[in-house]
Formats: sequence, C-alpha cells, structure tokens
Amino acid sequence: MSISPNDFKEKLLAGEHLPEGLVVEGSLYLYGCTSFTHLPEGLVVKGYLSLSNCTSLTHLPEGLVVKGSLNLSNCTSLTHLPEGLVVKGYLSLNNCTSLTHLPEGLVVKGSLNLYGGTSLTHLPSGLVGEGYLNLSNCTSLTHLPSGLVVEGYLNLSNCTSLTHLPAGLVVMEKIYCGPSLIDKIPREDLPLYLNFNFEDHIHEYINHKLQGVTNGHE
Repeated sequence: MSISPNDFKEKLLAGEHLPEGLVVEGSLYLYGCTSFTHLPEGLVVKGYLSLSNCTSLTHLPEGLVVKGSLNLSNCTSLTHLPEGLVVKGYLSLNNCTSLTHLPEGLVVKGSLNLYGGTSLTHLPSGLVGEGYLNLSNCTSLTHLPSGLVVEGYLNLSNCTSLTHLPAGLVVMEKIYCGPSLIDKIPREDLPLYLNFNFEDHIHEYINHKLQGVTNGHE
C-alpha cells in the first residue's frame, strides 16, 4: 500500500494505526516529532528519511528500507537498529547516546556519521563504508573490526577507549586521531602504524617516538 509523505506524517502524529508494509512515495521529514516511539514494520521510504531529534524513538522497524539517506541525529532514546538494514545514501547517528552497537549486515551506500555515540562499544565485522566514517567522541569504543574498509576519511578523534587499530584496516583518505591513541600502542607495534594514512603530524609523532625508542630515551 502506498501513501504520501504528508498523509503518513498526519496519521502517525494523530496516533492512528499504520499497517505493515507501507510504501512512502517520496521523502519523509519527521524532524523533532517527539510524540511517537516507533514506526510500522516493513516500512519503505522511497526518498530521504529524517528522524532527527525524535527523542522518544527507541528502535526502527524490521524490514525498513530507505532508498535515500537516513538522518537519526539526536535520537537519544534509540538503542539499536534492525538487522540487515540497507541505506542507499548516508546514515547519520550523531549523538545517539543510547546506541550500544550496530547490526551485522548493515549496508550504508554513503557516509556513516557516529559522532558522539558515547555508548557505542564496537562496530560489526565486515562493515564497509562507501564514504567517510566519523567516530569522533565515541568514548566507549574499544576496538575496530578486522577487515574494515573506509572509502573516505576515518575520524577517531577523542575515541579515548580505543587502544589499537586492526592490521587489515584500509582507509582511502586520511585517518584523524590524536597523539593519545599512538601513546597506547606497544612500542614493538609502532613501525606498523607508519603504513597507515595518518595526518602528517601524527606520522611525525610516531617517528619521534620510534627515534626515542632507538636512542633508548623511552
């Protein structure tokens, strides 16, 4: 069954029952709608889906298909995403502070923004980012999955619980991080990190530490 974006929004906010398998014929903007907690199962949105600042939303429906981008920024009650979620554009999860993990099988055709995901502890194995991957201020993130491929840049700024990077990490553009991450890496592993595409000042910092090890200063 197809429905227009305006009719869908009107029925949702009025508290009417929405059947499973609805197809929204276009983009759907529900920014700042704090009165609803969930969407109907099997929902298909043929354009962009904005749910940013929907602070009562706890989860997304099984079978959700978004054929554009999906914006969930500041959905502070969101705890998880459905298994096998496919987003044909970018996925923004900025400041989703209750989100602890991402589902296996997640496919994002654009960039993935997880800035401020302070409860996120890990990423799913096999994750491929077809744009940039922003993990800055994910302060509970302890590790990255082996085989992670990022086709844009990777931002690890202020990931204070991260202690190392996986050997098979592939990042097409720059890796952004602070010296504090490098300080946590065992000395014997430091030469491996020269192969990563860090910013120039981080490469200089690694070389400085290696020089210090060589000269017996550390």
